[in-house]
Amino acid sequence: MARLQVGRRGPIGLSWLLCSLIGLAVTIGFFAGYGYARWSPPLGRPSSPSADSTPPPEATPANDYGLLYEIRGLIDSEFYRADSVDHQKLLFGAARGMVQALGDQNSVYEPPAEREVGDSRWSGHYEGVGIFVDQRDGQMVVMSPVEGGPADQAGVRPGDVILRADGRDLAGLALNDQIMLIRGPKGTIVTLTVRREGAPAPLTIAIVRDEIRLVSARGRMLDNGLGLLRITQFTEGTPDETRSALDGLLAARPAGLLLDLRGNGGGLLEPAVQVGGLFLGDGPIVFEAHANGEQKTYSAPGASPAIGLPMLALVDHGTASASEVLAAALRDRGRAQLVGDQTYGKNTVQYIHRLSDGSGLRLTVAEWHSPSGQLIPPNGLNPDIRVASPNPPDPNHDPALEAAEQHLLMLLANSRR
Repeated sequence: MARLQVGRRGPIGLSWLLCSLIGLAVTIGFFAGYGYARWSPPLGRPSSPSADSTPPPEATPANDYGLLYEIRGLIDSEFYRADSVDHQKLLFGAARGMVQALGDQNSVYEPPAEREVGDSRWSGHYEGVGIFVDQRDGQMVVMSPVEGGPADQAGVRPGDVILRADGRDLAGLALNDQIMLIRGPKGTIVTLTVRREGAPAPLTIAIVRDEIRLVSARGRMLDNGLGLLRITQFTEGTPDETRSALDGLLAARPAGLLLDLRGNGGGLLEPAVQVGGLFLGDGPIVFEAHANGEQKTYSAPGASPAIGLPMLALVDHGTASASEVLAAALRDRGRAQLVGDQTYGKNTVQYIHRLSDGSGLRLTVAEWHSPSGQLIPPNGLNPDIRVASPNPPDPNHDPALEAAEQHLLMLLANSRR
């Protein structure tokens, strides 16, 4: 995965600034890269970038951006500290403002340094606090902490609203800017102020940032003969990790399978589709519905080692984006009922564009529809068997898992009659 970083440059000419902004504006019209399922990320936001830069666009008539000429000219001629102006920052600021003006919180412009940091999460290895986040009404919301990560150990929970980082108010900032205030190198401390449902006052949580190494899929046999497969996010390595964990379970000949997608904040779409093929076989997993009427189908590969194994899927408020895509496909195609709490509700698709200077544009281009053709609800999927998540969580008692075990065992017993 190519990574470029652009440092500070000296003053640049007006024509260069204009051409760069024009290039960015026209680049928005190109759909490059792959489907993105948020990202959330570990902190980050979980996308699927293309390895190639977006093709250079044709020039747009300069008079379309005459206002930018005016502003730049006035800054150069009248700003009282014109000699200290960083023209690279002006360019990045104009690009960021253009994307923010779309009014879509999931469309984001990333300068090269931010994009380089964001790329690290797709390998499942990065430094930070380890949380998947989204933005709702301008506020940063925790979809789920990375299991066993620093935020998880410090007590951060799904649904927490992060108000401040090290005393800095996050309200009104773009999601990417909020994230950059929380991420940081291993060993450093960030203090988060969070609002939690049911808490009488905001909570202060100090977190020591650490190296996050994710194994996204693990399996184990339960005492009752069922297999439990947990997938915590979708990265580049998730299909292989899931296949390995599933092979280990199948070797133990489980009577049925519980697929645990709780706290899975999403990640890359393509790995989620590949994982779906392990349980569903051939056929659609998700449709991308574009505004121009175009519909792109993502279908599962043919390899289906667990296609005949009875199964249920566990979901909760932290199940988001790509994991909602998988859960909806399992239910739509009659493969598994959903057990647990209502899911998060992330139903739009972002494409990642790699721009010529190493910066990135994440642009919302479509909505996700399940195999039945239904829009994945923006307020989340309702489970077939509702089991509320305990608040606070009880490490010794997992009511959703217990309910799923009982229901699957009952289904198995009825099938033998």
